[in-house]
Order: sequence, then structure tokens, then C-alpha cells
Amino acid sequence: MDRVARRADGFIMDGGTDSAVFGTSGHNRDLFERVAAAVSAHRTALARHGRDTEAPRFYLTLGGLLSPRGADDAWDSLQHAYMYTRRVYGEWYGLDPGDYADWYPERMTAEEHARRRGEVWLGTPEELLGRFRRLGEIVGPGLHVMFRCKYPGIPDDVTCESIALLGTIRDHVR
Repeated sequence: MDRVARRADGFIMDGGTDSAVFGTSGHNRDLFERVAAAVSAHRTALARHGRDTEAPRFYLTLGGLLSPRGADDAWDSLQHAYMYTRRVYGEWYGLDPGDYADWYPERMTAEEHARRRGEVWLGTPEELLGRFRRLGEIVGPGLHVMFRCKYPGIPDDVTCESIALLGTIRDHVR
């Protein structure tokens, strides 16, 4: 963060994979807590270097899928592709292959499904609007969200529908 505060125009945080714990647990911590901690560290570093702390540029990558039929429908469309990405990341992070051997939706418990669903943002624009507003409250006016809704194997029409729905959220939070 110190280097970012000294040299950069903003900070980019990956909200998708929590590098601090994913390599040991294969899961992520709460996104809002991670964002609040990163924003606090960023502002502290900016203050140390005499830079603006009121509205720093903070970019966040997120993943998920929007569906006009709700979160369950979005998860039904996304689960196989999302768990494929988790297995790939498990390999990249050096997890033992046995740790991710059951990261297939048909092999996962209901609890594991619930936990994985919590790692991505799923639902209608109305269901997700509050989350985007909460991010805005934590970060402030310098927030810019890059939302990934294209995953391997997801049909283009499902992705395009998600992007169009995401645009309605943008219109509400402007």
C-alpha cells in the first residue's frame, strides 16, 4: 500500500480470489471486511504521503451473474463454470489435488454450495443493488467496480442478459 500511495493513481483490489487465505483454505473471507481493511490501509498510506484521503480511486473486481429470475437461477447457470475456475485457481495456488477433487457441483454439500454462492454476486438488480450501495458507503465516491459475468462455458445470451441487467444497477447508483 505504501508504494501505491507514493506512485499510483489508485488501487485495484481483486474481490474474487482472496489471496491471503485461498492458498491454504480454498475459500474467501467476507468481501466487505476485506474491502474495508484495504480502504483503511490505502487511506493510511495516502495520509502518510500527504495525498488525498477523502476520495481515493479504488477499483474492485467482482464476479457473479445477474438473472431476472433471481439468485437461484443465476447459480444454476453459473455453478459449473464457477467451480471450474475454483479448481483452476486451486491448482495455480498449489493446493493438493485432493483438496479440490470434489469441487464439482454434483459432489458438493448444501453447505459448500451456500459458501461458494457467497463468493460471487448472484440475483436480480434489485437483489444486488444494496450490496453495490454498501460498497459505495465503505469506499466513497472513488469506487469503480469491474464486474465479471463471463465465465467458461456460459452461453453468450446468458452473459449478455447479465450485462444488460448490470447496466440497470449502474443507472441506480450514478
